[in-house]
Amino acid sequence: MPKKTFSFQKRPPDPAPPAAGPDIAQFITGQPPALTRKTIALPPAAFVRVKIEAAKRGIPASQLWGEIVDAYFKTRAE
Repeated sequence: MPKKTFSFQKRPPDPAPPAAGPDIAQFITGQPPALTRKTIALPPAAFVRVKIEAAKRGIPASQLWGEIVDAYFKTRAE
């Protein structure tokens, strides 16, 4: 009876891992990150309102969120 062969026995070697992104590289070296990420809590109704308004305008919700964030930083800087 012939010996069975399995596909996992003839696996090619793994390619080199991708280079670390700048934020990760800075974290590894102990430098402060170039970007600060913050999270805010919003009620679910706010997300629904944004989705409805974006649908009315015929744009993606992510674009409307971008407009909201831009407006926030413009009024905050004043």
